[in-house]
Amino acid sequence: MYFSGTVFCRPFFCALPNCGNAATFCRGAFKGVHAQKELNACRGLKKKQNAMKQLFKGIAADFSHWNTKMLCRAGVIAALYVVLTCCLGPIIPYGPFQIRPAEAMTLMPLFFPEAVPALYIGCMLANLISAYGVYDIFLGSLASLLAAILTYLTGKIIRNNVARVIIGGIFPVIVNAFIVPAVWNLAGSEGVVYWTEFGIMCANQALWVYVLGIPLYFAVLKLRERGVKVFTSPVHAAATSHTQSASENAQSGAEDKHN
Repeated sequence: MYFSGTVFCRPFFCALPNCGNAATFCRGAFKGVHAQKELNACRGLKKKQNAMKQLFKGIAADFSHWNTKMLCRAGVIAALYVVLTCCLGPIIPYGPFQIRPAEAMTLMPLFFPEAVPALYIGCMLANLISAYGVYDIFLGSLASLLAAILTYLTGKIIRNNVARVIIGGIFPVIVNAFIVPAVWNLAGSEGVVYWTEFGIMCANQALWVYVLGIPLYFAVLKLRERGVKVFTSPVHAAATSHTQSASENAQSGAEDKHN
């Protein structure tokens, strides 16, 4: 690398009295550029490592501050999922053209970590009356669990609300579209064409997740911003308090400086 740099620079310096000094200058310049690139790469790697540490710290904080309110909220989410699904009967929420408005709650892991196990348990209980039996009870609920985990992680990584909803909603759509038709095949359903049912499931899930889920998401967001305690968590409350105190300190510092 350095030799080629020297050859490249030589035509510009060969007219000088001392070509050796010119070559040495070129080598040093290229070494400096190479060192700067290595330094930038190390800084980028360190930033990524710090970001990963913060992510894992955030996840640990979410699941280490559980209290009675969070347990109750998880129970309410699970219960609502069961009621909104089972009230439609044993056929409508489970067939190829399933009507399952409870899937709108699959965006709740963006706010509440307890929504992850709540959706899993709620789906498992709702699938107890499914015509697809054990396959739907266990595999169908595992699809909800996997989608909920991925949606929750999206909420930890992405802060923009519009992007969170769009990207976080992809997982309940795609994961269920991949797994649920396979459940029907395993249960011995006749006339199930996997990729056809995959497309139908994508359309069904997108309807409930985005058409109903987005208004639900922004309604909960507004209530959290207003500080309604039912919709806040210890981590969220601590973050809000820290932000408010920082803002107050900044304002008081500015006032003192002005005076």
